Parts: sequence; C-alpha cells; structure tokens
Amino acid sequence: MRLVFLMLVEHLLLFLKVFLGFIIPDKPGWVVKAEARADFSKESVRSRGSVHVMSTEENQAFDDAKKRVVASICEDDSTSAAPTVVTGRL
Repeated sequence: MRLVFLMLVEHLLLFLKVFLGFIIPDKPGWVVKAEARADFSKESVRSRGSVHVMSTEENQAFDDAKKRVVASICEDDSTSAAPTVVTGRL
C-alpha cells in the first residue's frame, strides 16, 4: 500500500512539473518583444550602412515598413512590467 502511495505522489509531481513547464514561458513576453526591437534596430543600421542612397520613394517605403513592424511588435504590449525603452548597445 505504501509503494502505491509513493508511486501516485511521484506521478502527480511529474504531472505538475510538465504542466507548469507548458504554462510558464521560457521568456516573458516583454523580453521577446525587446529582443525583436533590438534585432530590427540592428537590421536597420546594417541596411542603412550600405553605400546605396535610397530614393525618396524607397526611403518612404522603408519608413512605412519600419512603422508597421514596430507597431505590430508594440500593439499588444499590455504587460505593466515591460520596459518603455530598450537600452543597451546594439
């Protein structure tokens, strides 16, 4: 009887561990968004660092695309713990 009880407790603890592993994300949402912002900034710097000078139309298209990407990253950021500004070196 004691062996059955110990096996039951063990299985319950394993189930709890797996369940919590699925429920709790590896990274908070605001960290994922901050990393996305930093990656986008790095790509923007790299793309603007080329010798190619953008025309007015290309510059406007780039600015519009940048605004859409930043808006999509920020639009559902309702976490109060999220930083308002991403700081650090790129």
